[in-house]
Amino acid sequence: MKRFSLAALIVSMVSPPAFAAIEAELDQALNTLMTGLSGAFDSGPQVRAEKLSNTPGDMEHQHVYRSFTPIDAPDVGGNVFVVTLRDDGPEGRVDMVEFQVWTLIVDAGRKAVRMAPRRFKTPEDYVAITRNADAFNNLKASDLVPSSGAAGCAILWTPSSSGLMHGVSEKPCLGPIRDAMLSWEWTYILSDTALWMSFAGRNDGGRQDQLPWRLDKVSQGVAP
Repeated sequence: MKRFSLAALIVSMVSPPAFAAIEAELDQALNTLMTGLSGAFDSGPQVRAEKLSNTPGDMEHQHVYRSFTPIDAPDVGGNVFVVTLRDDGPEGRVDMVEFQVWTLIVDAGRKAVRMAPRRFKTPEDYVAITRNADAFNNLKASDLVPSSGAAGCAILWTPSSSGLMHGVSEKPCLGPIRDAMLSWEWTYILSDTALWMSFAGRNDGGRQDQLPWRLDKVSQGVAP
């Protein structure tokens, strides 16, 4: 007997006008994400505010700088970012765990924009050129491998009536921390001025949560 995926079944049950409206809304959401994520985000203001308010040390956030560099790599996908996370600000070292290539597509079956990560086969060959979008123009799908671990979750983005974009893990992903294997779930909120991120790891001993990170947008396009 022929098998159909749940997403395909859902799509087949939606009337053509309704499906067209869903696709139009998701196309707009994709455009919003490609514009809104493009550039750099810095948690410096959050870190400084926590120090001024005497936030307990175990609740303070680390200073991180996250960039989403749009690249033209048709063999990889039509909407592609090279994403980096730098510790201690824009001149800090690149966190190799989160040095990834993200592709975005409309997933009408899930009524979401799906953002999926892959890693470089040889990341050391690319880490020095992260701020040069043109250097990635010849990037091929064969240069990449599937992503895994705590940062390997695909994200499903949906627009809200408030104008914010909400992203959640498509499914939990497994990754180690402090010698324990946890199941990680990510949540994102994107506004015109900031990106909020939170993630939680769960194991048999309970749940390890973290207060959301707030990264203010500090540049548009290719991060300086």
